[in-house]
Amino acid sequence: ESWPNINNKAESELLSTLKALKDAPADKANLQILELEKQHGFRRGWVWRELGKAPLAVASEHLSLLAILTQRPLAAPSVEEFGELYAREGWEVDFTALKALGSTASAEEAEAICTAVRSIYLPWLDETARNFQSLCQGKPASIHPKLDPIEAKDSRVILFVDGLRMDIGQETARKLIAGGFDVKSAWDLAPFPT
Repeated sequence: ESWPNINNKAESELLSTLKALKDAPADKANLQILELEKQHGFRRGWVWRELGKAPLAVASEHLSLLAILTQRPLAAPSVEEFGELYAREGWEVDFTALKALGSTASAEEAEAICTAVRSIYLPWLDETARNFQSLCQGKPASIHPKLDPIEAKDSRVILFVDGLRMDIGQETARKLIAGGFDVKSAWDLAPFPT
């Protein structure tokens, strides 16, 4: 069998398996996605990736990281510690989900990736949000700004992103730092909704 046919068959099998995760519980979907990465990850080293013919093999890298990151929801003993945890590592879950969703071009591939992301990401989001809501309801007085006002001045850029886009803000900071810029990131609580 020719290499193009082998790759096409593997992509087709991966597509079917990802679509089949539609009604899978998160723990089973996590295990399945991690297994798919073992089966298909090596194909990212094939020439077919460079030719754009292995988009699901590319997506499996992001999906497997998402499966690892979503194995436990965010939880903390206080609102402030929860915010610190999200700013330190929780945003990476959101960013990884975006990378997985953005790794395919066709509608059918996007549908399969959305199905896989939904199966593991939504339960994590739901439980994480419930943990945060519980903290807010239990100690409403703990919900207050922690930072002093920030003033604009020469050579200072202030970028505001709400909590739902902390991932974009953190990735922007990473890129600026890599470009040699001095970047200071901070988070604060804001009134609901932002």
